[in-house]
Amino acid sequence: MLNKINIALIKALTLSLTVFFSSAIFAGDFEDQLNMDGQTLTLNGEGPRKKAFLTIYDTALYLTEKSSDAVAIIAADHPMAISMIIRSKLASAKRISDAFSEGLEKSTGGNVAPIEAETNAFLEVFKLGVVKNDLFQFVYVPKMGTKIYKNDEIAATIEGLTFKQALFGIWLSDAPVADKLKRQLLGQ
Repeated sequence: MLNKINIALIKALTLSLTVFFSSAIFAGDFEDQLNMDGQTLTLNGEGPRKKAFLTIYDTALYLTEKSSDAVAIIAADHPMAISMIIRSKLASAKRISDAFSEGLEKSTGGNVAPIEAETNAFLEVFKLGVVKNDLFQFVYVPKMGTKIYKNDEIAATIEGLTFKQALFGIWLSDAPVADKLKRQLLGQ
């Protein structure tokens, strides 16, 4: 016969396992291939962006061919995409916008001036609001720019390879948002 202490332990263990396995389930939300703008891209890697044990978002990198060379990926003028699913209610429009501003600053080594107009246009997308389970996709198309999708709807197109390099550098540069996430996106 179970007493109250044993029942409490079972409930605590069940809750712990639910939290553990739910984060593993989220990691599998990304398809192996992404068809965007007439291009088929392959999942290169995926992982969560965590802050203080809380998953803020899950993200995935898609390329035309798998690669673990961050420098080459950032520099490439080839189709590629980053998908990002918001996982936390704490990820407000302001917090996401501030995080991207900081990420672009780090990615460019503090020299965001050459892409200031593009950055401002990009950050406008988040003023539309950010809620848990929103899907953002940043799809680079050569000679066109980076198309920003929110929940499968086009929200903006930001021209230029330089902006794409700074944006992808948020996750892949020498000063990434998180070292572990960088390795995961590179399939390491």
